[in-house]
Amino acid sequence: AKVKINAAPMVGKLVQLRLHFAAPCATGGYGWFVRKLALYVDACAVAAGGGPAACNVQATCAMGDGGQTLCSCKAGFFGDGLSCTDTDECANNSAGCHKNALCTNLPGAFACACKNGWAGDGKACIDVDECANGSAGCAEKAKCTNALGSYACECLAGYSGDGKNCSDDDECGSGAAGCHKDAVCLNAAGGFTCKCK
Repeated sequence: AKVKINAAPMVGKLVQLRLHFAAPCATGGYGWFVRKLALYVDACAVAAGGGPAACNVQATCAMGDGGQTLCSCKAGFFGDGLSCTDTDECANNSAGCHKNALCTNLPGAFACACKNGWAGDGKACIDVDECANGSAGCAEKAKCTNALGSYACECLAGYSGDGKNCSDDDECGSGAAGCHKDAVCLNAAGGFTCKCK
């Protein structure tokens, strides 16, 4: 049967043609019987232009069987599709970042990054041994001690400083050597000697 459609309201608009088929033709025939024909103005295309049923920019638009607009917030957002709010995966602890990582919320997503002293992808972080890899920067006359996520530089005995800079202690000049009154104190790198006169 012929069907007349008033296409005037659809001129210049994107439309969807939906056909619902009933069954194939009888044996020996060709084609299908159309049970229902529907022609809709594509509400999503109209909505994208800022129409009354516009979905949120962070939502996807689909057309329902009756031609209505169905808005759904994209992954990383929540709401009814007309209004979508970013999900803060860092605040709700759903990001799954490692305990030694920093979580940064991003629009519709998040990022995990290992803290200083740790290496990895943020989901798994392992301690960096700054002493073994030479990145600690301890002085030549200092001992480097690795710790979880950190390290410490400590000047060797006979030297003073912060571990990054160590200078020789003058035990003779400071009187810390404790040499006998009949001995001469000789300062040396990292130590001293007492020599009888």
